[in-house]
Amino acid sequence: MDYSEKRRKTAGRPAVSQEIVDLVLRFVRENPTWGYDRIQGALVNLGHTVSDQTVGNILKQHGLEPAPERKRVEPRGRRS
Repeated sequence: MDYSEKRRKTAGRPAVSQEIVDLVLRFVRENPTWGYDRIQGALVNLGHTVSDQTVGNILKQHGLEPAPERKRVEPRGRRS
């Protein structure tokens, strides 16, 4: 086999599969209040290894915004 016949590996991370992209978009449509973390958790439950940052990148590529941040409730404690 000649060196020129060998196939070179491409640099960088592998592309996200279309199946993952479709699932992320489906989760967003069906659950508009879910954020990156919750979508990522749902994908993990289905056996897919994806980071929450990847989920965010997919949403941005498709012009979608993340779910609005929830109001944080201050814990009740002693008053000074």
